[in-house]
Amino acid sequence: MSTPLHLNLIARQNGVGLDRDVKLVKTLAEAAGHRVTVSHARGISPLRAIFPNKPHFDANIFMERVFTRWMSSAKTNILIPNQERYPERHLSRLAKMDHIFCKTQHALEIFQNHHSSCHLTHFTSHDLFDSNTPRNELGFFHLAGRSTLKGTSTLLSLWEKHPEWPSLTLLQHKDNAPEQTPKNVTLITEYLSDEQVRQLANEHRFHLCPSESEGWGHYIVEAMSCQACVITTDAPPMNELVTPERGLLVAENRSEKRHLGTNYYVAPTALEAQIEAALKMPDVDKATLGKAARTWMLDNDKQFRKGLIKTIETLLTPHLAQK
Repeated sequence: MSTPLHLNLIARQNGVGLDRDVKLVKTLAEAAGHRVTVSHARGISPLRAIFPNKPHFDANIFMERVFTRWMSSAKTNILIPNQERYPERHLSRLAKMDHIFCKTQHALEIFQNHHSSCHLTHFTSHDLFDSNTPRNELGFFHLAGRSTLKGTSTLLSLWEKHPEWPSLTLLQHKDNAPEQTPKNVTLITEYLSDEQVRQLANEHRFHLCPSESEGWGHYIVEAMSCQACVITTDAPPMNELVTPERGLLVAENRSEKRHLGTNYYVAPTALEAQIEAALKMPDVDKATLGKAARTWMLDNDKQFRKGLIKTIETLLTPHLAQK
């Protein structure tokens, strides 16, 4: 595109996935020659909503939720939501959006019920693969981080039940970490550098990701990038990322509504059976699943990087003539 756009990315700061989303979109837009401003969700006076000025940006891109104070600052307003964190009380704000970009088919199906201009753009995550890191073929890793929606307590219960299982490495923020863990669980609560996390991710063949819900699923896709065997919940959107051809799925046995999304809870007996099966899996089968997972991750990454900016430029073309 010959005429660069000025895009305003608006989000809360949470130190984890949401910050990654902002950084990724910013990097892609700038690489395409566009100007990008990153604004905090509350970094604007309430008076701006009452006394709006002339639009300063070509487009606002709201990450996760809509923040109405910013509405008048751009000619076009776009939302990239996470359905499990988009509250029903904010449904009326969707009508003020010009377009909604959906990370998954699951999100598209949800938001199409509330808006006429929804686009499946997909999303992506960091590539953590390191071929030089030795792999423990019986290594199990669970990255819970700050989240309380990763199915961590179910995993700990199963590892306590099975002292004969190989050690489980659990990386969890200290505020959410359990006071005690089974003897065959190695709990890490201190801050680790990106390189240390990369090493852990590549060391372990199995990544346990029994998520209750995901807006995208960074820790799932990053595990796939490492050629890991990912064990995750057989429910959307987790089973959009991981299929039987590139990972291991675990049936859920109950669900409950969470904002516009749904929390799905894996059946403990099904998870137990899948872990037992994983322990008996031949190394060649693990490698096949891991390679298929990485191939999907790379293909998805390539399509997203091309498609997101193209979609933005196509939708904003009518406004460029007015600049």
